[in-house]
Amino acid sequence: MHFFNYLLVFSAYLYGNLEAATSSRKKIKNRVEGWENASSNESSLIPLVNLGGKSYYFGIYFTATYLEADQFCRDINMDLVRVQTSEENDKLYKYVQEQTKQDHFWTAGSKLLDKKNWIWMTTGEIIDYTNWGSGQPDNPNTELCLELWLFKGKGLYFNDRDCNVKFPFICEKNKHQQNGSSHGSNSNWPAVFQNPSVSPNINLLHFEGKSYYFGTNFKATYLQAFQFCEIINMKLVSITSDAENSRIHKYLRDTGVVDSFWSSGSKAIDGKTWVWLSYGIKVEYTHWLSGQPDNVNEQCLELVQKKEEGLLWNDLTCTNLLYFICERNDRIIPLLPPLGPGPVTQPTAPVASHTTTVEVHPTAQYPENPSLPITVVGGKPYRVSQISASQGNASQICEQYGMELVSIEDKKKNDIVTNLIKQSGKSGAEDNYWTSANKQSDGKWVWWDNQLVTYTNWAKGEPNNADKREFCLELYPDGQWNDLACEREFYFICESPFKENSHHCASQPVINVYVNNNQCSNAKNATVTEVKKVATSKDGEGYNVEINNNIETCPKAVPHK
Repeated sequence: MHFFNYLLVFSAYLYGNLEAATSSRKKIKNRVEGWENASSNESSLIPLVNLGGKSYYFGIYFTATYLEADQFCRDINMDLVRVQTSEENDKLYKYVQEQTKQDHFWTAGSKLLDKKNWIWMTTGEIIDYTNWGSGQPDNPNTELCLELWLFKGKGLYFNDRDCNVKFPFICEKNKHQQNGSSHGSNSNWPAVFQNPSVSPNINLLHFEGKSYYFGTNFKATYLQAFQFCEIINMKLVSITSDAENSRIHKYLRDTGVVDSFWSSGSKAIDGKTWVWLSYGIKVEYTHWLSGQPDNVNEQCLELVQKKEEGLLWNDLTCTNLLYFICERNDRIIPLLPPLGPGPVTQPTAPVASHTTTVEVHPTAQYPENPSLPITVVGGKPYRVSQISASQGNASQICEQYGMELVSIEDKKKNDIVTNLIKQSGKSGAEDNYWTSANKQSDGKWVWWDNQLVTYTNWAKGEPNNADKREFCLELYPDGQWNDLACEREFYFICESPFKENSHHCASQPVINVYVNNNQCSNAKNATVTEVKKVATSKDGEGYNVEINNNIETCPKAVPHK
């Protein structure tokens, strides 16, 4: 639902007018259905142009920034254009040259995610086909969005531009796309964060079933930050506990990133009540700076990172430009609590997408789940799924049950897993299964614990990286291997990292050590921050050490009286 439509409905709930809320929802539903009809080929409400397998709307009647253009296309149930072949580029060039008087058009392309990779932001696909103009792209740090630039008589070329420049734009709708815009419904974005060309540039923080993305490549207003998080299939962050607030603070402190971020907190609904707008829940836990909130006109919630004090909250005018934090809920299926010794938090009804945390003990036994039945082979428990998921989601599900996606170290293990598939009843020709292996940026394949894949059983002609984004390893029912795009949804196999009833020690956690050597100097270059990192891991154990030598200007001495 569009952000402002959401505000309309939610404000009615806040004021207790359920009838008005229901009426608003019906109007919005009719409005969306109207745009679905309006963006069809049979309607004359939107002047669509049919070129090949797509319908296009040429937004030449007003100009917009990149994010404004993206929002407008979504509002009419379309997407910003993706130019994926030379044939499509030529058709657009011919039409633009003959039928419009414009030279510049926004596309869906940008490298806002990591400042390195050009991505079609509407689908989360790495841009493959390109038609850059001579010498382009030429401004890697400031021009992060992709326009089409018309050179009459020569061609329609790709060019990098500042995302805040206002241009005309082109929206698209594929003829085979039944529900209009692909925003919010595609599953490519989780796989983007696994892509070996992207993942080294992005450090997602994982904590208690959520993943956090820190948007530090550009500054945005509150609404722009809200929109960008939605574009990448995430939500602007909502902080509902002291543990979550503290964990985000420690990450920001230890990584030395910027100090001020937007959250989804706002009182824009009624001017009084602070609400996490990403989920529509009232702000209960708070961690305000001293004296805050202090201004009736400052209606959005800023997170301020202070190294020695914590992550403190401040009210701020929503049009200020800040960095931001997006979050994604990684809990895919309900988590069943472990049975046996150790503290257990009983599951409760979830609020929005926030779920109950369960502390998993190595000796815990989970109750049976029809979606993930347990089979024990050679003393080791396995779960062969009866549900499909992307590789990333499958890994999260396994972790919720104290397990990992399966690793196949030798032929004996491959035979065991193949036999499990046969016994599962899901062994048809199309019933493929995810393993834990991923392809790294250096071309090597590794299992979930970063152990190199040494034994292999690739099918003939594999791995072939057919669509240039096949970075995950699936298993055919006959035990042969294939590389495939990580966002594809298949069955999967979880395995316990230890044998059932075996005498074992739990894997030691990774220990993070942060040393902050606050030093001072009165030299001219006295603001240098030197960060040294050391990391090691072996057999599930390890430590990360970061030494932050922060050199600041010394305070002036106060004379003794």
